[in-house]
Amino acid sequence: MSLTGAKTPVDQTPGPRLVLARHGRTAWNAEGRFQGHADPPLDSTGRQQARRLAARVAPFGPSLVISSDLQRARSTAEDVAEATGLEVELDPDLREVFLGGWEGLDRAGASANFPVEYRAWSTGQPVRRGGGETEDEAGRRAASAILRAMGGQPGLLVVVSHGLVLKSAMNFLARDGWLRIDGHAAHLGNGDFAAFSGNGDPWISPKPPRGPGTIKLPRIAGRHPPSPEPRSTNAT
Repeated sequence: MSLTGAKTPVDQTPGPRLVLARHGRTAWNAEGRFQGHADPPLDSTGRQQARRLAARVAPFGPSLVISSDLQRARSTAEDVAEATGLEVELDPDLREVFLGGWEGLDRAGASANFPVEYRAWSTGQPVRRGGGETEDEAGRRAASAILRAMGGQPGLLVVVSHGLVLKSAMNFLARDGWLRIDGHAAHLGNGDFAAFSGNGDPWISPKPPRGPGTIKLPRIAGRHPPSPEPRSTNAT
């Protein structure tokens, strides 16, 4: 599916041109509870992850930082913006997959309260969990938000969002030729990010940092479209 009519010109500027980052950890992440559009704040570990993310992204010289309006993403993005002298632009289209009645439940609770949906989701079927939206539906809206922002500025765009929706958005962008990844996009850990060059290839630092919060990059690949994979079970 094409999300836009035409691509922007290839940018050969050294360094990454697009950074896709996941928010820091919340207590619900630590407890294994489904978050979706629920709005828990970062916990102390998440605050540390946000600061580490900002320290790693700031040297790239971002020109725009956009974020989901949910506070776990917004707070993470604010650390990045503070480190770069920018303001965060909020876009609700970058919110996590809406999980309806699953939000706040752990896996046992979801299985007990929504047994049919849970079995279908566990086997990789697209499910509007708890009356919410599918991962593809969420990924499509987030990919559109990313492309809107990319079209409005020539420098480095930093996007702070959520694990499931970023994974789905990256797959959409790869299918439409905006990014090149090998197979399927990875589910980013809390405070991790993927960076891409101006021609859509994964950007790799000459000396990748080590330890918590390091860059998580999809592998460079050819232009063939990804094949289907089972649904991720990392749902928080």
